[in-house]
Amino acid sequence: MIENQNKIVLSICIPTYNRAKHIKRLIKYLADEIESIDLNLIEVIVSNNASTDSTKEILAKAGSQYSWLRINNNEKNIGAHANMLLLYSISIGKYIWIPGDDDYLKKGLLKSILSILTQYDLSYLYLSRRCIKEENHKINFEGKTHYIEYDKPIKVTHDQLCRLICENYSDLKFQTSSIFKRANIEIFENEAKSFSEPVQANCHSIFRAIRSMQCGQSYFVSDISILSGDQISWGENIIDYMAIYDPSFCSELSRFGFTQNETNKFSRRQMAVSYASFLCHKDMYSNWIKKGKPGWSISIIPTVLFLISRKFLRLFGLSKEYSYVNIEFKDFE
Repeated sequence: MIENQNKIVLSICIPTYNRAKHIKRLIKYLADEIESIDLNLIEVIVSNNASTDSTKEILAKAGSQYSWLRINNNEKNIGAHANMLLLYSISIGKYIWIPGDDDYLKKGLLKSILSILTQYDLSYLYLSRRCIKEENHKINFEGKTHYIEYDKPIKVTHDQLCRLICENYSDLKFQTSSIFKRANIEIFENEAKSFSEPVQANCHSIFRAIRSMQCGQSYFVSDISILSGDQISWGENIIDYMAIYDPSFCSELSRFGFTQNETNKFSRRQMAVSYASFLCHKDMYSNWIKKGKPGWSISIIPTVLFLISRKFLRLFGLSKEYSYVNIEFKDFE
């Protein structure tokens, strides 16, 4: 058991920008969750990145209503990554969680998280997710299978981590799924300073996930705890984000215990995933053409074909790399 449980165990740090209806919903969710837990174990901080909608007014009202809620209002928009770093700097919990303001969290999740974090000394806690369409609340019932043991503290091996990076990259990159130990964050941020600014801004969460798994015990929760919203605010930059910054990040991992062959494999896979996504999505393909196609390598063509064929296998439920779970939206309302 973890000692000194009277100290704050979990900092829930929420960056937000122009998502008034979502931040209002998320605060209401937290208010309901907090009724069944010890308030001494958590803190909740929302940092409003100079929103131009009604976010500031909604937060002011919530702040006067809930004593456990801390509000920070930036005078100007400092960028998403800088806003997250600001939240790190003003929070004090042993563990830090940055849920997206547009994501749906399962009822009872906060109590479950605290139960795990007060039982085990972890470097990394992963929460499973699925995607949801905002306009009709249609939930994707399929998701990638992680090649590790679920629902117990584990030490992820190097081979397992390599496979996770190749097969589950987007899940590890999804910030709402990851909870990190504060003691490691400053170390990881110093390590990441050598990355380019775009790589730091776009790949911060997966870098911390990878390094966290290297630095201690991890815990992967099998229960679907998160429905990721689809209000993407970086749509115009998605071509650079997927096809340039991520392969660049993968190539940097050679400094963190991975061989050059492994990092080359990660980079090729991420470039191939980008191409496959562009080819399978009309709007993304159109943007790709407008911005100019990134460099093409013949070596990734087999991987692109593999990814596209796997997509068709998924349509018929034949891919062994995916699990299928029917999820009720009422569990997240």
